[in-house]
Amino acid sequence: MRKFGTFTPDLEQLADWLKACGLETVAMESTGVYWIPIFELLEARGFKVHLVNARHLKNVPGRKSDVQDCQWIQQLHGFGLLSGSFRPEAEMCALRAYVRHRAKRCDLSLFQLGLRLLDYLLNEGKRIPVSFQLAE
Repeated sequence: MRKFGTFTPDLEQLADWLKACGLETVAMESTGVYWIPIFELLEARGFKVHLVNARHLKNVPGRKSDVQDCQWIQQLHGFGLLSGSFRPEAEMCALRAYVRHRAKRCDLSLFQLGLRLLDYLLNEGKRIPVSFQLAE
């Protein structure tokens, strides 16, 4: 067993090491957003990457550490018992990320517009609509 860091050069060393070991497929648990750089790098290097739902793995009693989880995933993958989660093509992932980013920016812009309007109404001595009072 070897440990690797999380920076890009470390992930590249991981991919090189896996290639040197003769591996063609990799199974990994999807937790948060931490799997994305590793997944993308390994896929770009030609590995067939199986992204496994963490809930499917946690149902097994007795697996309490990352090392034991890793060994368990390797064993299940070796027997062909893991099925990969759906992962859209790279173009679709990029589009989804763009749309999410834009939606977040639009939500923020609407919130800022509401604050500016509220500030304007307060500074001008205007009566504040009830809906603004409830929205605070």
